[in-house]
Amino acid sequence: MASYDEIVAKVKGLLVELGNLNETEIAEDTALIGPGATIKSRVIVEILLALEEYAEDELDAEFDWTSDSAISIERSVFRAVGPLAKHLHEIQGAG
Repeated sequence: MASYDEIVAKVKGLLVELGNLNETEIAEDTALIGPGATIKSRVIVEILLALEEYAEDELDAEFDWTSDSAISIERSVFRAVGPLAKHLHEIQGAG
């Protein structure tokens, strides 16, 4: 079972790799979607695809990022790094 910190590190690593961000620019409140988003929408899709594979392979979890509530700016777990990592941490082992 991955720790919350390990999952945050995975999300941050993907932001560095796919979003071309500097790791020092990324915090748990870094916006991923909506106003203030630090990456383009194409990059968030790439990151979510990578996290879907990570969830299945490493967390034994089904990661559904296609629902209406997932994409909603106000209630989405994808709105920032912290909520996304928390969601992945909570669903692990539920695959």
